[in-house]
Amino acid sequence: MDGQKSTSRYILTALAIILVITAFILIALNALKISTPLTSLTGQSTADAYREGFLSARTKYAAMCPLINNDGNIISGTVTAVSGDTLTITQTTFDTEESIDGVGDTRTVKSSAATKVEMTAAKDPAVFQKELAEFKPSPDKVVSPPSPVTVQAANFSDIKVGDIVRVTSDTNLRLAPEITATDITVTRNQ
Repeated sequence: MDGQKSTSRYILTALAIILVITAFILIALNALKISTPLTSLTGQSTADAYREGFLSARTKYAAMCPLINNDGNIISGTVTAVSGDTLTITQTTFDTEESIDGVGDTRTVKSSAATKVEMTAAKDPAVFQKELAEFKPSPDKVVSPPSPVTVQAANFSDIKVGDIVRVTSDTNLRLAPEITATDITVTRNQ
């Protein structure tokens, strides 16, 4: 009986030592993995692999939906700061990735003396309903239905943080971090 206890203790002790050694080996391998830059199966860095995958997906989805990532001279977004004749907006028009495109969603919009600023506001519901009731489409000519909003001339100083803006420029805005606006249409976020 004493021989069996000794053998059991010996086996348990050996297993405990093997467990401790295994734990140290796993800790060492984990430390080595963390200190070594990760690479993909192709040997690329993770940043290069991410870029390649992102651009591949962008190309695939742009082919499926041609409007994605189109260049354009109109950009929309929410105003996050106003300073003098400059707005900072978070744009929602273009699909940009800062690490890929070099420009993110934060854009700077500058106005000049030639910049036209307009403010849109929802019409009174009763007025709009009356206009809709009076609207008579004509088969002989194209007639626009009444608009649910009014558009009024405004000043750059009327723009506030939180407003939604639609900015037009003479240049392609997709990758422009700084924009000189020709027109700004403001919708107050209520």
